[in-house]
Amino acid sequence: MDKHEKAKQYSLEIKVRTVRIFLQCRPDHPTLCPAVASIGQKRSRMPQTVLKRVRKHGVNAGLRVGARNPERERINSLEHEVQALRSKAYLFYHL
Repeated sequence: MDKHEKAKQYSLEIKVRTVRIFLQCRPDHPTLCPAVASIGQKRSRMPQTVLKRVRKHGVNAGLRVGARNPERERINSLEHEVQALRSKAYLFYHL
């Protein structure tokens, strides 16, 4: 991908459908990698994209360790708030 090209954004419906198809087809494959590759070919997606989607689904479903979507959003907003407060404190003490 050229540095000026933007990555393709898939709709939520397509992402959910890809995960659903993966979950249905997963028992047909001995390990995760062939299952991801198979779904990637069927859906015309890169295997890395399918794997990323499946992992996010696992986190949101509570099957994998990690921050769920609402928690991640809250963490991000708190990090931005801390950064803003630190910059204000820096300006206050150094000016």
